[in-house]
Amino acid sequence: GVERCPFCDFAMEMAVPPEVNKVFHCFNESCGKESCRLCKEPSHLPYKCSEVEKQDQTKYRLTVEEKMTEALVRECLACKAKGILSRFVKEDGCNKMTCPKCRGYVCYQCNAQIDRKVAYGHFCDHPRTPGKPCTKCTKCDLWTGNTVKDLQRIEAKRVREAGMKAKDDAYDDLAILKEDEEAADEGAPRRKHRRRH
Repeated sequence: GVERCPFCDFAMEMAVPPEVNKVFHCFNESCGKESCRLCKEPSHLPYKCSEVEKQDQTKYRLTVEEKMTEALVRECLACKAKGILSRFVKEDGCNKMTCPKCRGYVCYQCNAQIDRKVAYGHFCDHPRTPGKPCTKCTKCDLWTGNTVKDLQRIEAKRVREAGMKAKDDAYDDLAILKEDEEAADEGAPRRKHRRRH
C-alpha cells in the first residue's frame, strides 16, 4: 500500500506490510526522516510502539516539569534585562533574596525585583500571629516557613500546585484540539483560541 511520511508530504508504495518492515525511510531530500509505520512517530527500533513516549506525551511531560521548576527556581530580573541568566533557589533565611551575580534583591514570594532603596520596605512589618496574613497591608511576608522543614513543605506544595495547573491546562488544550479535529471532520471551520493565563 501507499505509505506517507508523517513529517512531510512524501509518499511511496511499499509492498511489505508494516508488521514486517516497521520503518519508513523518507526519500524527500528536505526531510529524510525515518518513522515508525505503525505509530507514525520517529523510528524507535528496537523498542515497541508501546515502550516509547510519544511526542505529545513528551511535550506534556516537559511542560509540566518546566512549570514545576519555575515554581521553585527564582530568576534575577535585573540580570535578565542585561541578558545574563541568574537563577537561584531558597534554602533558608528570609524572602529578600540576593542575586549571586549582581547582588540585587529579589522577593522570593512574588519574584519581583526590589529596589535597593526600598529593600526591607517591600515586606510587611506589622505585628501579627505567625502564619496568619496581615490585616493592615498586602505586602509580602519577610519570612516563609519558620524551619527548613516548613520551607520544604511550602515549596513542595507550590511545586505540586504548579504541576497540577500545568496538567489541567494541557488537558484543556487537548480537549480544544479534539473539538477542533471533530469539527474539521464534520466540515466546520476551526476556531481560533486564545491562551488563558
